[in-house]
Amino acid sequence: LFQTSVVAYTLTKPNIFQKALLRMGHGKSLREQVVERYFDGVRQQNRDQIISCFPYETGTKIRDVCGVSKSERVATPDQLGDRCIEFLAAHPDTKVLFHYPTTCGRGSNNRWVFAHWYEEGTWKGISEGIE
Repeated sequence: LFQTSVVAYTLTKPNIFQKALLRMGHGKSLREQVVERYFDGVRQQNRDQIISCFPYETGTKIRDVCGVSKSERVATPDQLGDRCIEFLAAHPDTKVLFHYPTTCGRGSNNRWVFAHWYEEGTWKGISEGIE
């Protein structure tokens, strides 16, 4: 599981007005749509859709919130897409389920989108070198 701060991208990149709203902490529905599109990409096992949710310009700061290390690093969209597809190949029947739906943080300067989610499925292959 990764905790990420995601710059919202729509199926097409945001226009100037949308970018301004996002910079000011508005555009909450745009941010929620990006995270929902990410999870839809996971459900469909669609790498292109998954990587479209992350910015190429800056990368994405990630932290493995379930792992031993709490260190952060910057990952490219391709790295995130490849890792997700590797996981899905090892868990081909993965289903993403939600305790709480995708929700953008409240307040004008809050840019976080959160969702309390989990996956169910059968481990059938190699993921991160573990079989």
